[in-house]
Amino acid sequence: VRVALFIEATRTYARGLIRGIGRYCREHPGWSVAFTPQGPGDPLPAWLSGWRGHGILARIENRRMARALLRTGLPVVDLRRLLPGLGVPSIGPNDEAVARMALEHLRERGFRRFGAYGAPPGEHPSMDARVAHFERLARTAGFECRVLRGLAGGFSGAARDAQE
Repeated sequence: VRVALFIEATRTYARGLIRGIGRYCREHPGWSVAFTPQGPGDPLPAWLSGWRGHGILARIENRRMARALLRTGLPVVDLRRLLPGLGVPSIGPNDEAVARMALEHLRERGFRRFGAYGAPPGEHPSMDARVAHFERLARTAGFECRVLRGLAGGFSGAARDAQE
């Protein structure tokens, strides 16, 4: 099985994905991975157009990247979940579990008033879900929770980059 990885290697989370995929390949002989280290927003490598593989795992950064990956005709799995409506399967953290763990962590330390920070609604869907879950869980537990939203494009330039 030949799989291409398009995962920027500049962030801790992304490097953890790469390590996990490497571990999987070691434990499952017969898997081959094509990977070129890249940074956020880097263009896809030229070798992709002639590559003959079985699928692609990618942290899709923007619409331009999504279009290029989909043009290959290969199955694509999105590992970032930044862009809604791509029509491809996605894998990522369980946003409700992340919110629950954050609330429990803060409650264990004695906090009784809470706040959550998020990008403007629609700019980062996974963050939207975490903020909504955190607020709901805090209020359900009987606590005050305020939500602060950042400026458009302020979350790592996500809105601007996603449009490209």
